[in-house]
Amino acid sequence: MATPTDGDNNNEFSGVWFLDLSSGSPAVGLDSPVLMAGWKYEGWAIIDGVPVSSGTFTNVADFDDKATTTPFKGNMGDGPPFPG
Repeated sequence: MATPTDGDNNNEFSGVWFLDLSSGSPAVGLDSPVLMAGWKYEGWAIIDGVPVSSGTFTNVADFDDKATTTPFKGNMGDGPPFPG
């Protein structure tokens, strides 16, 4: 876990991306079917009893939607090229 999008090195247990690091390099971490037009996936976590979105996405091998805003997304770039 890490938070590469906020530049703050004191909260590195907060970042969540759907990727696989078992090879030593980031790779697709989800095996999800292609969605029909108009549908999107969305990741959720429960923090202190409150549901928090990790963003919406349609492609497991690309960034989550740029239009999605969450209070936990930093401003230091996009992070890994996977949803999260």
